[in-house]
Amino acid sequence: MHWIYTPASCRPFPTGERWRGVQRRFKLYEKIGIVCAGDTELQPFLPHIEEVKITEHATLRYYEGTIRRVPVVALYSGVCKVNAAIATQILLDRFAAHIVVNAGTAGSMDDTVRLFDTVIAERMAYHDVADDILTDFHPWMPSVYFRADDRLFRACQAICRARKTPDSFRIERHRRAVHRA
Repeated sequence: MHWIYTPASCRPFPTGERWRGVQRRFKLYEKIGIVCAGDTELQPFLPHIEEVKITEHATLRYYEGTIRRVPVVALYSGVCKVNAAIATQILLDRFAAHIVVNAGTAGSMDDTVRLFDTVIAERMAYHDVADDILTDFHPWMPSVYFRADDRLFRACQAICRARKTPDSFRIERHRRAVHRA
């Protein structure tokens, strides 16, 4: 797994011509759904949402509007995968989000990642199930990995001027250690 990380000083929303250039280059015009586990993770996005409309559905509060003229819907789902899955399905079905971004906090097994760094994964995998569960049983996936959309990954690199860090061997070794623990 290759991933990129940027120092905490990376601005979440580039401004002016830099943003317009990234938006044109990567065709970022589709509605973006932003899922955060907690309200403190959602809070930094809210001041950037223009013409906000708040909708409550399934005990969740959805903030719909635009950021830099791109339509967005943001919410906090509550912790756990099931809550994130429910919120994401509602974003897709009810709000017609074309892109879903999971934003928030996470732990790290890499010493080079510091508090408040931004980490953007090129691919990810479940860490709490055996590898063969997803490949040998329903949903019979070709791999345990979920790949990020290449266009969005490259846009994130351009926005944050990110640099690549650890290679797949090191990450996979840590992942296997977690499975054994």
